[in-house]
Amino acid sequence: MAEKLRRISVAVDTETDSKLREIARKENKTVSEIIRKAITVYSELEKSTSPEKTRIYTELLSGREHVLVDIELWIAMLDELNKTASDNFWQMVEKIGYEHGIQFRMRGITNPFEIFSYMENGNLFKVKSAGNVYTFILSTRSEQKMLKSFFKGMLKALDIKAEIVEGLKKLIIIVHEDKAEEIR
Repeated sequence: MAEKLRRISVAVDTETDSKLREIARKENKTVSEIIRKAITVYSELEKSTSPEKTRIYTELLSGREHVLVDIELWIAMLDELNKTASDNFWQMVEKIGYEHGIQFRMRGITNPFEIFSYMENGNLFKVKSAGNVYTFILSTRSEQKMLKSFFKGMLKALDIKAEIVEGLKKLIIIVHEDKAEEIR
């Protein structure tokens, strides 16, 4: 015997109503079925991650500017680069970081914690903050040189003066309030 459905009322704006009806049409389902499915998916997402993280993952991957890479393959590539890459390569990584900094600035995101939290979704590191000190726990020690070069360029583009300190499997970025301080 099918479970009895309860009727509820939900107020939506015109844009949401259009989206619901378009999805229902594409899926060949009723608006009620779409709403029930959306609630189920939202509930499942909250158990495993968060809807916001899922939105960020989708944004990162759907733009085709990011890829998923197996961690062992990633470590092998970085180990080789750390041994053999030229200064030119590391300058290129810094330039790419600079370009990302410009993109963040164009999107109006200039707060270091917001930027680092967003980037944390790439799974290269876990970030912790204490005031103006950010500690990055890296996925692997091999990432250290690459991330240091990347962050150096990104912070420069954002006009954020900071010191980058290397640990064993972490980086520490100390953001300086004094604009005269250079990134080291």
